Amino acid sequence: MGSSNNNFLILSGAVLAVVLIGAGFYFLSASAGPEDDRSKMTAFDILRTQSLKSEGKCAFCGTLGTNHEHADFKVYLNNEAINFNNPAYFVKSSYVHVESGENPAETGNVIHIHARNVPLWFFFESIGMSFKESCFGFNSQLYCSNSGNKLRLFVNGVENSQLGNYVPKNLDKILVSYGKDSGIGEQLQSITSYSARTALGD
Repeated sequence: MGSSNNNFLILSGAVLAVVLIGAGFYFLSASAGPEDDRSKMTAFDILRTQSLKSEGKCAFCGTLGTNHEHADFKVYLNNEAINFNNPAYFVKSSYVHVESGENPAETGNVIHIHARNVPLWFFFESIGMSFKESCFGFNSQLYCSNSGNKLRLFVNGVENSQLGNYVPKNLDKILVSYGKDSGIGEQLQSITSYSARTALGD
C-alpha cells in the first residue's frame, strides 16, 4: 500500500511539474510578444527603439501589430508640397510608414500605423526628416518658426499645438505647414480622403 501511495505521489508530482512548466512557457511567450519579433522590424526600428527604451521614452516600443489605422496627410514648406510618392520613403519603419498601393494617387498620401501611441516625429525621423518642437527638418535644412514664418500642425482642420508629438488617429487629416499664414485654406483642401477607402479595403 505504501509503495502504491508513493508511486501515486510521484506521478502526481510529475504531472504537476509538466503543467507548471507548460504554463511558464506560455506566459513567457505571451509576455515577450511582438517586442521580441525583430524579423518584422526595420533596421531603423531596431536601432531607434533601443535608444528610446534606454531613455525611457518609448511608449509604443514592443507593441508592433497592436494597431492598424490610417491617416491622410500633407506637408507644405513655404507653400510647396513634399511629394511622398517616392520609394525612398516607403516602409522605413514597420510601426508607421507610407507605402506603395494599388492606387497610385493614394501612394504617399496615407500614413499606415501599426502600433499604438506612435508620434508624428517618429514617422518623419524614419524617412530622414525631423519634426520636433518648432522646427521641421528636410533635405539637411531646418524650417523653424520665427517672426516671419511659422511651423504649424492642423488635425482635421483645427490647429494643434502638439506638433511632432501628436499621435495620429484613424482617419485623421493632418497638415504640417511652414511659412506665412496665406495659403493654409488651400493646403487643407488638398488633403486627400484615401484613408477611409484604405480602411475598407483591409
